[in-house]
Amino acid sequence: GVFDFGSSNRGVFKSEDGGETFAQANKLAKGDIASISINSIAFDPTTADTLYAGATNGMYKSTDAAKTWKYILSGLTVASVTVDPYNPNNIYAAGVAGTNGKIIKSIDAGSSWIDMYTEPSKNNPVLALATATTNSYVVLAGLSTGELLRSYDWGRTWQTSKDFADRIVKIQISSIGTSYALTFHKGLFKSTDLGLTWVSVSDSLT
Repeated sequence: GVFDFGSSNRGVFKSEDGGETFAQANKLAKGDIASISINSIAFDPTTADTLYAGATNGMYKSTDAAKTWKYILSGLTVASVTVDPYNPNNIYAAGVAGTNGKIIKSIDAGSSWIDMYTEPSKNNPVLALATATTNSYVVLAGLSTGELLRSYDWGRTWQTSKDFADRIVKIQISSIGTSYALTFHKGLFKSTDLGLTWVSVSDSLT
């Protein structure tokens, strides 16, 4: 449903010619991830060969530009992954564990994980996640029911800053700190104060 759109092409695909062609990049030490639904990919901002793939069965990490992958997290259906732009050891993953939405964090590049947020309502996964590039202590998260959560302390505490009343599909924060939230039905919203207030910008889309 929320996490698997039924595509027959799963796993990770990689292009080495600027997007002209793509090839599978799914090798594990034993087996592959070609049949796994990958929901999010995030890069280490300091090492281009290191990247993380959030999947329906957890998370995978590659340190050789997706030539091979290692399974580093289970127990969480991962919808979104983001890496601290100033400290790549800090990695956030969001999704659902059991029936509750959840955000977890690693401070050692994925070797271990700690719980940062558990959504009290059932069947309300955390679908979107973004770290501010200008102030990495600001982290934004979007829920399936439309609440936008904001942390001002690297994920330790969270507050609801906006309720879009619509599924939040994606959050992106630009290099100058402008935040964007894409919702399923209501379109695109923009924030210039790192998620405190939002305005619709869907009218500018043709």
